[in-house]
Amino acid sequence: MSTITPERSILQAYQQDSSDVLRTLGTSEQGLSLSEVQIRLAEHGPNQLAEEPPVSRWKLLLHQFVNPLVYILLIAAAVTAFLGEYKDTVVILVAVAIRTVIGYTQELKAEGSVRALKKISVLKARVVRDGREREVNSEDLVPGDLVLLTSGVKVPADLRLIRTTELRIDEAVLTGESVAADKEPAAIAEANLYDGVQAYEVTGSGYSPEGRIESSGHMITQEQQEGILSRLLVQRTIIVGLLIAAGVMYEFKAVLDAGMSLDKARTVAMTTMVFFQFFQTWNSRSETRSILGINPLSNRLLFFAMIAAFIAQIAVVSLPALQWVFRTEPFTASEWVRVALISSTVLIVVEVDKMLRRRGAHA
Repeated sequence: MSTITPERSILQAYQQDSSDVLRTLGTSEQGLSLSEVQIRLAEHGPNQLAEEPPVSRWKLLLHQFVNPLVYILLIAAAVTAFLGEYKDTVVILVAVAIRTVIGYTQELKAEGSVRALKKISVLKARVVRDGREREVNSEDLVPGDLVLLTSGVKVPADLRLIRTTELRIDEAVLTGESVAADKEPAAIAEANLYDGVQAYEVTGSGYSPEGRIESSGHMITQEQQEGILSRLLVQRTIIVGLLIAAGVMYEFKAVLDAGMSLDKARTVAMTTMVFFQFFQTWNSRSETRSILGINPLSNRLLFFAMIAAFIAQIAVVSLPALQWVFRTEPFTASEWVRVALISSTVLIVVEVDKMLRRRGAHA
C-alpha cells in the first residue's frame, strides 16, 4: 500500500489555507485509515514532548528574589542600616527571609505535585479515523489526524483549525493571559509569530455536521527552551523594580528635605511602595493586553483583595491606633494625590511597553 508522507512546507501551517494543509498532510475530512496511522506513528513517534529535567533547588531559591517588592525591601534595609536604624533593618530582613522560605517551600511542593500528576494523568483525544469517531491517548496522535475539540477539553497537540463557532482558548499556562483568547480558522499572513517555537509537520482540519471543531495535528518537534524565567518577565521585573525604587527613594528624600520627621518620610515611602504594587498588580493581569480592555471583575478574588489592601493602607496612615502601632503619620489630601500620581507612573510605563511590543509583533 502506498502512503503519503507529510511534507514540510516553507510556509507554516497557520499561514496556509486549511485545504492546502489537508492536501499536504495527505488526509481528508474522513480522517486517516488505521493502517496509515500505524505507519505514521512508527515514522514520527509518539506525540510527546521531551521530559524536562527537574528545576534546580538553587534556581527555585534564587527565583524567590526576582520580585520588585523584594528589591524594594532590600533597598529599604540598606537605607535603614545606613541611617543607623538597625532594628528596622533586622525586621525587614526577617520579613524577606520568611517570604523566601514560604515561597521556596510552596514552589518546591508544587514542582513535585506537577511531576506526580504527569505520571498518573493521561490526556485523551477524540479523533476521526476511517470515517468513525474514536477516543485515543493524545500520545497516539500522528500528523494528519482529524481531532475533535468540544467545550472544556484540553488541546492535545499542535493543531490547525478549519472552522469554529465562538471558540476561545485558555492560554494562561503558555502566555499568562487571564482572559481566554479568541481563535479563528483563517490563515495568518505574518511569519514568525512564535519566538523560539516552530512546529514543522503540523495540521489539517475539517468540520463535522454536529458543529464540533475538527483539526489535525502532531507533536511539537522543537521545544522552546525558556528556562524558569522568560525574557519578557526579566525585562519587566528590571524596569518595574528600578521605577519603584526610584519613586520610593525620591519621595523619601523629598520629605526629609522639606524638614519633616523621619516617621513622616517612612510613611510616605511605605505608602508610595504599596501604591506602586497596587498599580503593578493590575499590570500583571496580562503581559500583552492593555488593562483598559480587561474587565476588572473578571477576577473577583483579585479585585476585592486589592480593594481590601487599599483600604488597609489608608487605615494604617489615618487611624490613630494604627498610627501608634506602625509609627505612621497622617497625610493631607494633596499628599495622597502626590503619592497616587507618582506610583501610577508604573501603570503608564508598562502600558507603553505593551503597546510598543504589540506594534513590533505586527510590524
